[in-house]
Amino acid sequence: MACRQCGGNCEKCKDQTGECEQCASEHVLNADGLSCAREATGDCPFPYGPVDGEQQCKSARYSDDRLIEPFKENDVSVDWRLKGVVNPVRDQSTCGSCWAFMSVFSLETWYAIKYGPLYKLSEQFLVSCDSGNYGCGGGWPTDAYNFVRLEGSVLLKNYPYTNNAAACYAAGLDRLVYTDSSRAFVDVRGSNQEAFKAALRLGPVGVAFSASNTFMYHGAGIYDGDCDPAGVNHGMVAIGYGTENGYGYAIVRNSWGTTWGEQGYVRVRMEANEGGSGKCELYAYPNYPVIA
Repeated sequence: MACRQCGGNCEKCKDQTGECEQCASEHVLNADGLSCAREATGDCPFPYGPVDGEQQCKSARYSDDRLIEPFKENDVSVDWRLKGVVNPVRDQSTCGSCWAFMSVFSLETWYAIKYGPLYKLSEQFLVSCDSGNYGCGGGWPTDAYNFVRLEGSVLLKNYPYTNNAAACYAAGLDRLVYTDSSRAFVDVRGSNQEAFKAALRLGPVGVAFSASNTFMYHGAGIYDGDCDPAGVNHGMVAIGYGTENGYGYAIVRNSWGTTWGEQGYVRVRMEANEGGSGKCELYAYPNYPVIA
């Protein structure tokens, strides 16, 4: 469940009964957790739960020196693949580890934007070693960023993906790509299309999504199908936006391999002057890591 909205500029979860308490005006609420699992039966058991408000209340403004320039405000399209900072799409398979895949991809690309090298980092390190999340049973990228703040990341070649929550064996492995010690991530303020696109001009943005069975079997073209009425249940990463034949869309990277969607990506419909939280909650809970 999630905290109900209590009014004011933001709220943070006080407990799991839906009660909330006010926090400072520069903070934002990100109330729903993310997890996902894909099964051959076509069922999508995507459990989710409340997040830790103390970890979620983070300032949405920071500055850093970057090697790769951000996109400009007047750019009609954004695609971080064109900047050479995006690794190939990988496949989470049947483990409910979308939270780890979206976290690792965001860390890889934001690190490349800031420093240049584009590493391939290990999802399995998070699945097996991050005790603040639930391995193949789901998790939250913002909790993963807090874990990486303390433990760093490891290379994929040193800790390959096994599609299960095997015991952690990271002792002795070299660590790299830490998040910032004082602010591991940013929750994008506003929960609307304008704030979402502004964040995308800086770098990839993790999104929560209400993924339905229709979405699960989507192929080519802009997705404008139905959403899971139960709410957000899957995590992905938006890497840009554009238009086609007058229709706006967000470019979103999934973790279901390159045979799904458009070589592992999906273009999600964005309406002009769209209000609210977007298609299938696309703008509801955007976030991204802050690289140390």
